[in-house]
Amino acid sequence: MRIRNSQKNDKAKRRAISQIARRFAASNENTIYAENIVATKHMMRVAMAKAFLGADMLLYFGVAIHP
Repeated sequence: MRIRNSQKNDKAKRRAISQIARRFAASNENTIYAENIVATKHMMRVAMAKAFLGADMLLYFGVAIHP
């Protein structure tokens, strides 16, 4: 995959992360806390790296998500 526009790529990554976050928050609302939703850029990079590497489970917000 060739990355031409890094800004556009970051936008796509953020969108993917927020979709994962939204899906997780909807699935079990009682286990997620507001302060855990705020993710640093580093956490996003780590999560996306794990997702791109084909990990069956990625650790995010300190909890396991099965995509």
